[in-house]
Amino acid sequence: MYSVPHVHGFRLHKLKAAEKKQLEDIIKEQEEADNTAEMYNHLTSDMLTENPDVAKSALGTNRAIGYMYKGMNQEQLKKFHEAQKEQMIAAKAKRDEEAKTEAEWQALSNSIQREVASLDLEDKRKRRELARQLMEENQLLALQQKEKEKYMREVVNNNAPTEEYYAQFNTTTR
Repeated sequence: MYSVPHVHGFRLHKLKAAEKKQLEDIIKEQEEADNTAEMYNHLTSDMLTENPDVAKSALGTNRAIGYMYKGMNQEQLKKFHEAQKEQMIAAKAKRDEEAKTEAEWQALSNSIQREVASLDLEDKRKRRELARQLMEENQLLALQQKEKEKYMREVVNNNAPTEEYYAQFNTTTR
């Protein structure tokens, strides 16, 4: 048996191991380069730098892409808060105006109710007065009628017709 092939096999094995190690080193270096590039891309990307232009939508200037939107800058926040304050002032003015109008309507309604109640009381008073006058007139008429009946009974219808009264009828022929 020769020892050379064995050595040759040993060398071959050593060469393959070295080649494998070199390949692993190249792969490792490539992965490290890829990882470094990925980290650099993440650090310099629009996502981490919070570039507001990324969130702008192609559908309009006032629209934003929701998942890309990172919020407003200080100037936009200031404008937003000013607009909010203006809206609150306008809403308060509107509520105040509505409350004033409601109070005016309520005052008018109360005034009308008082006037109607006053007119109703006046109407009831007039009706009572008319009823009292009507009752007095009816009593006066009843008294007058009793006196007339008494007069008719005692004076007019007092004398009974005599024979002379009946004799004047049917005395001539036709």
